[in-house]
Parts: sequence; structure tokens; C-alpha cells
Amino acid sequence: MLEAESTHAPSTFWTPARKGWLVILLGFLIFCGLGVSGAYAGMQLLRAREQSPFQVKVEQPEAVLVRPLGAIQASQVADSEDLDVGTTLIIAEKAAPGVAGIVHLFPGDVSAWANTQLQVEQRGGVGQANRLRLLQGQIIVDLPSTAAALEISTITRTVELTAPGYYRVRQLAKDSLTTGVAERDSAPDTEVAVASGEAIVNATRVLPGGRQVSDPIRIPPGGRQLLAKGNRGYFQNAWPLLRDGKFTDFSVDEYNLTQVQDSSVKKSDTWQVRVQNPVVQSQNSVPGYFDLDHDCPKGSSQPQECRIAANFVRTGFNDLPSIIAITQDIRADVVSYDKLQLTASIRIRKQSLSKTGVAGTECPVLIRVFYTNSQSSDAKAEYCFWAYEYANQKSTKSNYPWIKTIHIYPNEWSGFSIDLKHEIPDLLTIQQIEVHANGHDYDTNVADISLDGIDLTQQPLLPASAPHGATQRTPEQY
Repeated sequence: MLEAESTHAPSTFWTPARKGWLVILLGFLIFCGLGVSGAYAGMQLLRAREQSPFQVKVEQPEAVLVRPLGAIQASQVADSEDLDVGTTLIIAEKAAPGVAGIVHLFPGDVSAWANTQLQVEQRGGVGQANRLRLLQGQIIVDLPSTAAALEISTITRTVELTAPGYYRVRQLAKDSLTTGVAERDSAPDTEVAVASGEAIVNATRVLPGGRQVSDPIRIPPGGRQLLAKGNRGYFQNAWPLLRDGKFTDFSVDEYNLTQVQDSSVKKSDTWQVRVQNPVVQSQNSVPGYFDLDHDCPKGSSQPQECRIAANFVRTGFNDLPSIIAITQDIRADVVSYDKLQLTASIRIRKQSLSKTGVAGTECPVLIRVFYTNSQSSDAKAEYCFWAYEYANQKSTKSNYPWIKTIHIYPNEWSGFSIDLKHEIPDLLTIQQIEVHANGHDYDTNVADISLDGIDLTQQPLLPASAPHGATQRTPEQY
């Protein structure tokens, strides 16, 4: 059987020689691509080495040190000095409140407080994030939109801070101004607070059967969390800095026993009572005392509906002034807060002097705030309340610039609320709160007192420039 002949001539284009040249050309192009990529990577590496992504700006030269990897001793650091991997930035405990040193990330800043140790763990690169280790202290992290995410490793967990974002990370400690007295029961722990952006906390959960899987905890803007607790939820960005503002932690006897130097008896560790009677007693002198009132709505028989109020009492026919006071240590750095809200409810049932007396300082109720700012390490602000005026008595308003005199209605509860960050310029720390009554005869109440740091400020932070060594007060100093 005959086969039909093909009418197509065989192709002669892809000859063995041409195929070989094609292979050589493709190989050359791949080689050139690899060469260009390698050259670009090398240039980037050289550029990174020429300008480190970690560089320190010194706000307090005498308080900022560095310890290179493997070194035992730390040494002072020059402004704009590069920080290599393994180097630890050390802010001395003696540094003033506020920002003492800033690590520039190019772009982004990490501001460090007194008694902070911050180690460079990893420089960002391909598949790697910038990572710092917070050994102790407090930092504020400000990442612009052009920045990469920053990892912060701590004694408890690692947290990723996304960009753009503004964050505070601190190690709670029992002996640091960056942890107020009211917060020290939570120490040791790590707190992450988010003003903007998102913090992603490294965490796991256990599946049925015991297998662990990654399940990060996400902290949104306006939230904060204590990392050691491992809770899935978060708190709002408000920090109570005053304890026992409702006077429910102790009995009236336990408050009054703070006047006794006896460590064997149970007594208040929040409010300390002080009664300051006149040095020279007249025949009409009657001592005053501190008490607790249970203020209940009319017709109520339920204890939970009643409000407990501090009661400052001195009655009789006294003709010399006497002070009854309660004080509480705060000892908190407040630079990073947007607001610092002081609130209280006040009632003046009786006062024998007109207004605030002839000197303008005999206040039936006075709230005194001891603080430090960039001008003073021992300053005070006072809020003096009065309710009664008598036409037959002389009285005057105080001209002292630290006293604000406030008139309230007699025998009625009046609310008081003020933002101390707005009220006091360049506020750095709150050292102590005092509430007292002063005058001849009086019967006054204070209830529901609080001091709260609210939100994180995103305004430029104050450098640490206040005088060192804020005074630690004792009752005898008043």
C-alpha cells in the first residue's frame, strides 16, 4: 500500500546551533539579573552600615549611658552616637522625670525615662523586624506611616507595634516613679498601652487534645493590657493614681491609728490622718477629729446605696485655728498622660469663720496637690472651698498664686473636677495629695476623690529638665 507524501518541508530555523545560542543568552540574562540584585543588596547593606537605624539623642548627658555587647562597665554616650546590635542604653535612676534619652529609628523615635534599660536585639532586614528589648523602665514609641513595625521583647512576652502608631511600654516596678504607688501591687509585670495603631502581643492557645497554636492578642487604639496576666481583653486608657478614694478599705479606727507610731497594730496604708491643734490652747479650745459619715438617700436602708465620706469635725466655741488632714502618697511620673483629672465631692455643713477667714487660708475644705515641674521640685497647688459668709466678720480672699478659692452652696454636695495637666504648666510628677479642714469650728465632708491619668499625650514630650530629688514628705513637714 502506497503512503501519501507530505507537502510540508521540514523546519530548518531551530537548528541545534541556534538552540545553543539561546540557552547561552538566557543564562547571561539571568546572570546579569542576579548581579544587579546582588549589587543593589550590597549597596543597601553598605548604606545601612554607614547610617545605623538606631541612634541615640541625649537629653541629659550625665544620666545616659551605654554598655556594648560583652562589656561589664557602662560609659557615657555622645549625642547622635550609633547603637550597634547587643548594645544596651541605660538611663540612670537619678535622671529627672520625663524623657532622658531618645533612640532614633530612621524613621520613628523611642523615648526613654529614668531607670530604663533598653537593648538593641535585632536590626531590621529582609524578613526581619527591628527589635528592642525592654529590660526595665518606660518607653514611648512613635512610629510614622513610613516606618516599619517595631518588636519590643520584655520579661513576659514579645509585642509587635505597627506603623503608624503611638505606644507606651513599661515594666511595672515597686520602686520607680514610672509606676505610681497605686499601681505597684501589679508589679512585676509589663504594660502595653496604645494611643494609635495596633499592638499585637505574641500569645498561644491550647486546642482540644493539648496542641498549642499561635493566637495573638490585639490591643486597639485606646486600650492597654498587662502582659503577664494573659487576658484576651484589655482595659481602657485610664490609670487610677489614687487609692481608696471612697474610704472603704479601712475602718475609722484604722485610719485614725495612722497617728500612732506602732507597727504592731493594723492601720490604713492609704490615707494617713493628722490632727494639728493650736500650740497655745485657749480655755475654749476643743480638739477636732477625723470620722467617717455614711451618707444614704432618704428612706434607704440598703448599705450599698450609701456613700462613705471623710468627715472633718471640730465643734464648740473655738477661737483659734486647727487643722485636720488626710494625706496619701502618689509618687507618679505623669508626663506621658494627656489629661490628669482630679475629682471630688465636697459638702460644708458648718463653718464658724466667714468665707476663708481674715488671712484667706482658713479653708473649711482644702485639696492640696504636691507636684514637681520644670521650674520646681517642691511645688503645690491648693483648691480652697467655703460655703458660709457672715456680715459681722472680716474675711479676705488669698492672694497666693497657688491658691484658688471656690464658693460652694452650704450643706449641699458639690462636685469638683479639674485637669491638672491643663492647670499646671510643664507638670512632671505628682508627689502627694492632701485633703484638710482648717478654721475654728467646722463640720465638713469629702467623698469620691480620685486622680486619674487619661489617655496618652501625643504632644511633644518634655525633656527631663526638672531639679533632681523631689522631696519625700512626712507629716511633720506641713
